[in-house]
Amino acid sequence: MEKFKDNSGAALIVTLLVVVVLTVTVTEFLYATWVDYALAADFRDDSKAVHAVRAGVRAARAIIVEDFKQAKAFDSHNEMWAQPSIPIPFYNSFVFITIQDEYGKLNLNSLVKAQTGRPTGGVNEGMYKVFQRLLENIDVDIEVADAITDWIDADNDGYYEYGIYQSKEFPYDCKNYYLDSLDEIKLIDGVTPEVFQKLKKHVTVGSTKSKKININTASPELIMALHDNISRPLMETIINARKEASFKKIPDLKELSGFEDYLSWNEEISTGEVLFSSLIGVNSKTFSVSVTTTIGEVTRSAEAIYWDRNGVKAELIYFRIL
Repeated sequence: MEKFKDNSGAALIVTLLVVVVLTVTVTEFLYATWVDYALAADFRDDSKAVHAVRAGVRAARAIIVEDFKQAKAFDSHNEMWAQPSIPIPFYNSFVFITIQDEYGKLNLNSLVKAQTGRPTGGVNEGMYKVFQRLLENIDVDIEVADAITDWIDADNDGYYEYGIYQSKEFPYDCKNYYLDSLDEIKLIDGVTPEVFQKLKKHVTVGSTKSKKININTASPELIMALHDNISRPLMETIINARKEASFKKIPDLKELSGFEDYLSWNEEISTGEVLFSSLIGVNSKTFSVSVTTTIGEVTRSAEAIYWDRNGVKAELIYFRIL
């Protein structure tokens, strides 16, 4: 009779193979379940974040409208809307709102004279000189002023016109019309990414009716550009004065010590028609809004611009979720 064979080794191997197969199957199942859960959670959080930034934009409108009711005569960095970041509770997180006064910036569309709501071939000399001085103050080539003006004006005269853009690797036309957004200036010759970063804090794009610059919110570099006789000491005097108390009306500037020593109130800017006293204002109708929130692992942002703000409403003219 044959000797009984011991099969325990084979059985052990089969058992181990079964365990390995089950382990791999269960692991793959758990991983797939985790991935599905993570995707569902991200979708849920993304939906919440989108709703959150939309709510933040609406909250910003309520803030600037209420500000008009409280102090419609002026807008300044001393007011609640001008906080660097306004936190608004949303679900178990916060929406952070930043509001900027667009009247505190130079409106690039005002560089060219307008007729019946359209740009002409004529340069607004007063604003053009202001822009040139601003470029010098922020260490940007003043030729950028010509490039932007040629992009807006209605004619094809000038160096930065048709030929410049048609000779590029991917050619396009010179617009010869108003800028629709600030990002559009990236298309203009000479506006490099570095130049854009320097410019965007000081310039804006808006209606040509918006020519006044809010002295309460203008940057130091822009204040010095408003007139050739505004020196750094006078600029610092203006900045320090508005920190202590907002300018509530334009003639308040005349009360500053030494103001008349630097600047005649009705002196024209260069050879243009714009007088210093008619160039500046103390309030605003246009505000830009930046909103951001983080819910779970998802971060969402939004940008918006409100125009024609009053004590009842503010018109949303631009909105984008990032």
